[in-house]
Amino acid sequence: RLLIGIGMIPRGEVGLIFASIGLANGVLNGDQYGALLIVILITTVITPPLLRWRLASGPGGPGRSSAGASADIAPAADDGRVAPAGGWVHVDGGVIALRATPPPSAVLATALAAAQLAANARPAEDLLDWFAGTRDHEVRWEAHHTPALAELLRADEPRSWRFLDVTGVLSRALPEVATAMARRRADMSDLDPLGALRFAVVDRLHDLPERNPGLGIATDDLVLAALVSDVADVGNPAATHALADRLVGHRGDGTTADRIVSIVDDSRLLRASAHDRSGFDEHEVLQLATHLASRAHAHDAYVLALALGELSAGQRNLLDAHYERVLDVLEHPDRQRGEATNIAASRRIAAEHLLDEAAPIERLRFASTAYLLAHDPEELARHARLVEPLPRAGAVRVAVSPAPDAGLWKIDIACRDTSGLLARLADVLAAGHLDIASADIATWPDGGVLCSFVVRTATRPAARVLAERFEARLGTRLQPRLQTGQRNGVGRAAKPLLAVSFDNDALPWFTVCTVTGADEPGVLQAVSTAFAAAGTVIHSARVGSSGGVLDDRFTVSDRFNRKLDVATMDRVRTMLAAGSRPRRARWRAG
Repeated sequence: RLLIGIGMIPRGEVGLIFASIGLANGVLNGDQYGALLIVILITTVITPPLLRWRLASGPGGPGRSSAGASADIAPAADDGRVAPAGGWVHVDGGVIALRATPPPSAVLATALAAAQLAANARPAEDLLDWFAGTRDHEVRWEAHHTPALAELLRADEPRSWRFLDVTGVLSRALPEVATAMARRRADMSDLDPLGALRFAVVDRLHDLPERNPGLGIATDDLVLAALVSDVADVGNPAATHALADRLVGHRGDGTTADRIVSIVDDSRLLRASAHDRSGFDEHEVLQLATHLASRAHAHDAYVLALALGELSAGQRNLLDAHYERVLDVLEHPDRQRGEATNIAASRRIAAEHLLDEAAPIERLRFASTAYLLAHDPEELARHARLVEPLPRAGAVRVAVSPAPDAGLWKIDIACRDTSGLLARLADVLAAGHLDIASADIATWPDGGVLCSFVVRTATRPAARVLAERFEARLGTRLQPRLQTGQRNGVGRAAKPLLAVSFDNDALPWFTVCTVTGADEPGVLQAVSTAFAAAGTVIHSARVGSSGGVLDDRFTVSDRFNRKLDVATMDRVRTMLAAGSRPRRARWRAG
């Protein structure tokens, strides 16, 4: 009765309406109207704390037993009591009842046990009264609670989640999950009355084996990763890791929050690859395989990628193809041997076995992972010999060798790092009518650079001539020189439009940049100049065209080997659109 009376105290909009009518009709003067406003304000402000006080001290509050419940149902202080055989709760005649009164510290364990039974039974009044009496008790999620949560997720029973929600246990133990459920309840577009009590990714994860028998039953880690994907904010990595850390804690099996988060992140990485119709080069597949590291982890990431949502037939085929190529790399016996702990180290060690000199071997030990993944051991050994000893400033060392395909030649260039290096080297090749098919760059802390180009030409390029032209070009001004046969309105050559797109999700370490447009001489030089102006590092390039339309793909990062941010992407687009050159642009090769 007191609770209802307190709830009726506020004199809100009704009192304000009457006060306004009274003032307008002269029944109330200004002082009386002001007094009524004060009453409305005070009663509105004071009621919430009074309600909280009464709820805490009334029936079901701490230290009070419910009117219809026996005194021994009131929560007792923790006294080291052990749960009876069979647990604190059991089902008796379709009702979930307490076997004995648990201590407040057993709130979460009791709630999870009762939630599992709630699928086919209803909670007894004494059970609900006990939960009401412990609503102010702190609830902390521990690692030993996680298996019970996984079982609830596998059962997919909305009544179980409803029980955890109405008892207030979910909001205290897993606030991220409770917030996600509340957000779904507020979604007016969801007409499913049970939609807020279901987890779409978890449901799809359990349905996958029926359509794909080879996937097998999901592990607990995979189920937890599906829950994290369902409720965590994709744009907030800290919140994702916090939820995973709460779920996993420090389990005895060695599983950590990083394991759950990596499954979530890598599933999105694999799923993004399903939208990349240009396909992956070998070194990009190797990079992805090195990042995933093991078949088990790759499998979990792949299965969760499927559970994140429906894919078109073409996207599913691309995802399957990339996954199979990754598995082939991870399972290939030649990739793992000796002291190599990953694919990049395996290639480096194989290249070292082909070298006798100490300096080239030392050079390879400081090479980047991306560079090691991009070349086979024979190429790595040849490059190391070319770089050592390191050329003096302004000097360029060139080696030309035939590529496996007819009409293609490999041009390896060793020099010291300098501003706009790739753009200048590409300019010399374009001026010599050498069509660039691909390019790759490696740098070292001492300033050494190895640029490897594959070019199309009918005759073998002269290494000495190229070296002289490269050295002469290094000291000149950097400026894009796109050529085209089209003319603008005043008769001057017009630069073709290049469409630039960036993808930060396709690869684990770098940003993928795709450039499409008219295939004209000097495109690589223009693009690399724009990258240089924006302070972007080019790690690899794949240049190709069909029917006069180019389709170039670059893997890039910023100077600190991080993926590009939006501002850097915009600078690259602006440079290509304007065709201008920043006079103070500084750039390192890669």
